[in-house]
Amino acid sequence: MADGRLARFLKQTSEFGRLIDFTADRVNLVALLGSLFVVGMFPWWGLILIMSREVVMVTYNSYLIKRGLKFTPPTSYGKATFVIFFAMELSFILNLYPINYTFLIIAFILMPLSLAKSFSLFLKSVKEG
Repeated sequence: MADGRLARFLKQTSEFGRLIDFTADRVNLVALLGSLFVVGMFPWWGLILIMSREVVMVTYNSYLIKRGLKFTPPTSYGKATFVIFFAMELSFILNLYPINYTFLIIAFILMPLSLAKSFSLFLKSVKEG
């Protein structure tokens, strides 16, 4: 998130940069949580639910890009969800029980909200495109 702010501050933004940032965030999240799962530090059901959200978001944004449309911009719910994801990752790495599961529950509350808002922007983009 800081890299996007820095790019905007320096007026060094591009659609390609937004796409790379979007992709890198998702790859980082899934790789880290997958690693935590493999070593027994993250629940399988949490990994599946989070990966499902990410697959949905990548799928509909890929659809928009394929059609030559701009992909959906980040929403406040999406940004909040990603902040919670990173706090959750850190708390699982440090094995901070019960804080780690508290972050996981907060993430599960925010995930449907961020998906709903993002999906409404997707539909709007398809309709206008």
